Amino acid sequence: MTRTISITPTTDDLGLAPVFATTPLIITAAIPAGGPAMSAYTMELWKRPYESRATGAAPLASSAGYVAGSQVTWIFTAAQMDQDLSDQVNSNNYWLAIGGLDANGFPYSLRAGNIEIKPSGLSLVPTTTVSFAVVNEVASFTFNGVVYSFDVVPTGGTPATIDGEAVVIDGMIVVTVDGVSYSVPAVSP
Repeated sequence: MTRTISITPTTDDLGLAPVFATTPLIITAAIPAGGPAMSAYTMELWKRPYESRATGAAPLASSAGYVAGSQVTWIFTAAQMDQDLSDQVNSNNYWLAIGGLDANGFPYSLRAGNIEIKPSGLSLVPTTTVSFAVVNEVASFTFNGVVYSFDVVPTGGTPATIDGEAVVIDGMIVVTVDGVSYSVPAVSP
């Protein structure tokens, strides 16, 4: 399920409903007109806000934003959302920080706030793994012994997915292979 938020800089809460662990989280936002010019967008998940300010600290999960038109989309995979959760009240609140680099290459914070991750009674993680390969802008994969392939176009910029994963964003199938994202229009029946 895609959740839409505003990334116009403000101190207001993000207003996100609780999300389930072990399921993908997709967040999209309109790029604000008149807002800061950004060269890259990033979304990070932290246990607590102060941890994001600690020297050398690494987020629990991180996602590069994928820009299409006037929208930016971030994806946390099911594996990234698989966090250690507790049975105690208010212990499963995490800190979501959204920002990136401005047009001059300096870090810039757009929005941040709490997000609650709830334990999931079932896992929606697919049990079938497919490995993609891209040669001469043709992506291919094998499924049940049959090789499938399709033409792709490098998307440029920072990968929108984790290596080897494929997602559909704004009507495009996006595949990342060896750190490079490729896309092709998605066709649904």
